[in-house]
Amino acid sequence: GLAVAKLLADGKIPSLDVPVHHYFPEWNQGRKKDVTLRHLLNHTSGLDAGTSPMEIYQRPDFVKLALASEMSAAPGTQLQYNNKAVNLLAGIIEKASGKRMDRYIAEALFRPLGITDSGWTLDRAGNPHVMAGVQLRPRDLAKLGQLLVDGGMWQLRRLLPQEWVK
Repeated sequence: GLAVAKLLADGKIPSLDVPVHHYFPEWNQGRKKDVTLRHLLNHTSGLDAGTSPMEIYQRPDFVKLALASEMSAAPGTQLQYNNKAVNLLAGIIEKASGKRMDRYIAEALFRPLGITDSGWTLDRAGNPHVMAGVQLRPRDLAKLGQLLVDGGMWQLRRLLPQEWVK
């Protein structure tokens, strides 16, 4: 979510309401054509969530798994926590930033915060896990929390727009 906020602030993503098919044209059909970035972020995409995270971990490419998944509801009609849908953000962030998601976040957010010791779990295709992949030291996680408490400011420098932090 913070990476998306940064991309919005930098004008690399036009809006939370941009359709996913803007980044993945194969979704410009059926109910998938109506799924937006906002739907992925607030867990209302309608994408079939599956029954267990094991379905995701067994697949070599989390982004392709999400792209190939069926719809179980119309976008925006049901709230359902969805690891598959969230993992699709790795592909969108990479397309919007031109960098793999973990590298983009390290450069755009972690470096300005002084976070230098982090890791990210990747799937076998090299996509960062969005659902649970980052490894941070507690003090560095606290820096992210402080960034949010301070409305997107860090040491007198604006990293994220205050309105997006709200």
